[in-house]
Order: sequence, then C-alpha cells, then structure tokens
Amino acid sequence: MNVLGLTPLDFGGGPNAEDLRECLDGAGLAVNATWCMGLSLEGVAQVGKASVNLVVSAGALGVAQVLERAYGTPYVVGLPLAGAQAGLVCEALRRAARGGASSYAFAGGPHAESCDAGVLPESSRTVFDARMDASGAGGEAVLVVGDWVCAASVRSALRLSGWSGPVTVASLCGQRPGFAEPGDVALAGDADLAALVARGGFSVVVGDPLLARIPGVPGARHVRTAHPAVSSNLFAKEVPRYFVDDIVRRF
Repeated sequence: MNVLGLTPLDFGGGPNAEDLRECLDGAGLAVNATWCMGLSLEGVAQVGKASVNLVVSAGALGVAQVLERAYGTPYVVGLPLAGAQAGLVCEALRRAARGGASSYAFAGGPHAESCDAGVLPESSRTVFDARMDASGAGGEAVLVVGDWVCAASVRSALRLSGWSGPVTVASLCGQRPGFAEPGDVALAGDADLAALVARGGFSVVVGDPLLARIPGVPGARHVRTAHPAVSSNLFAKEVPRYFVDDIVRRF
C-alpha cells in the first residue's frame, strides 16, 4: 500500500511518519511509499504496484483519484488513530486490497446521516461505516478544527469510544469533501471560525493552541492539538502522536 498526504504541515516533523508505518506494519499491511515524508525514488517508481492507497490528509484526495484512474488502485480515506479507529481503517484497507471499492473509514453516529460519498467515482460509492450505540461517554457538543481527514477521524474515534454528543468538523483547509456531514463547515478565515463558535454552543473545541485567541473558544474546554499548517513550529511539542497515543483520552 501507499500512504498519501503524510506531510509535515499536518503531522509535524516528529515521529508520526514512523509511528504510522509501524502501525500499518503491525496490522500486516506492507507499506510501499509514504508521500511525502520518507518518500524515496524507489517508492515513486513502485507506486502503481500497490493494492490500495491510504489517504491521510485532504490535500491527497485528488492524487488518490488520479492513481485510481491510472492504475485501478482503490483508496481508503481516514487516519488509523490509536484505539478502535485504527481497527476500522485497517479493516477497510484489507477489504479494498482484496478487490473492494474505495471507501471512507469513519464511524457514523446517532447525530449523523450517512456520509455523502459523492467525491468517489460512481462505481465506488462506498462508506465503510461502523454504526455504534452512543451510550455512556460524554454528551457535550464538540467542535473539531483541523484538516478534514484528521478532524473527521477524531470524530470517528470519539463515536467509537461511545461519545453521545454531536461532533462538528470545521476546516480552514479547502472546500467540504465528499465525506463531510451536515453541519460541517469549510472556513474561509478566523472570522468565520469566531462566528461558528459564537452560535454553535460547543462545550469542547479541539484544535491548534492558537485557537485560544478566537473569541468564544476560551469559554469552552480546549483540547489542544497543534497543527503546523496553522501555527508552524510554535507548538511543535504539542503535535499529537496520533498513531501511538489515544487522543480520546484527552477528553
């Protein structure tokens, strides 16, 4: 398999690239190339030989579609975050590698309609969707701000943990992708984020430490997840180790 969209802008310059490779290797999924952290010329030459591609940031969605058209390689969108989300993504990868269609590996919840897979080709409109009974864990409203794929994966991890409250994804990183749910927001700038927080009634905001400067965020519980695309290296030590540390425990 190839990993697409593994960039320092989203995952920092720390151990996330190696952590992800070890996560996939441990699940029995052989990694050919990681685009772009750790990419080699040999990996580029072998790109068409992969059975499946894993998309870990929204900027790589177009690349995955090009490779699907060129080589017939299906792709899976989602981060194998430490915990139940990793199992969901790895099983989706196995299904795709066995000849399955491209899919989004996100868990649905009681507050969400099925994801719209419109970004996928007509023949591949599959959502690898684990439904769960949201009973037990927190019922607070959560806003997750970040790259679309990462933020949607955090939402999925929360649902798989039993989180019963609504979880909204917002991103400064481009237009709404096909897996966005009703209520998810593409932000043009910090003013849009401030307006969303002001009207959203969120008890928890997940995102870069700089979000604390947005009016309304300090009034919520802020789960700090540094995003280098937002704050560069100011909070490099606060970039989560997504594939080793269970981010749900921060809640």
